[in-house]
Amino acid sequence: MKVQKRVAHFVSLQLVSWIAGAIYFAGLTALIPIVPLVISPIQFVNAQRAFAVALAFIVFGFALVYIVSRSKKIALRTLGMVTLVPGLIAVFFSYSGERRMTELMRWFSEAPLFEKYIETHVPKAWLLAGIYIILGVLLIWLSEKSKR
Repeated sequence: MKVQKRVAHFVSLQLVSWIAGAIYFAGLTALIPIVPLVISPIQFVNAQRAFAVALAFIVFGFALVYIVSRSKKIALRTLGMVTLVPGLIAVFFSYSGERRMTELMRWFSEAPLFEKYIETHVPKAWLLAGIYIILGVLLIWLSEKSKR
């Protein structure tokens, strides 16, 4: 009986961690195009709701993993690993250059203002990517320092 209970807890923890990680990842990834808009006071009004939703996803994802795992160590490690992913994706897109990014995004949209958006905001993605990578490493480091 105890083994079945442990297996059920492990499976539910993995499932919830995956779902919460996806929610957390969605929030972090949504911040990449939103943060440059939030920095601009004029465009902040338009981005407030999207920014709030992205932050809510981040908080909800962390809380969900923490509540199910009942362990700060597991929650920090799980979310630290997930935090690295959007940072590495942002580095890839920033490194691949404006032209390649524009070509890639044209598959998804034929927006005429998209190139201007990339020219003005892609350099800021480097900063956010660096923050995500540092935050991911910091969360993993904190999980190693945590006792439980």
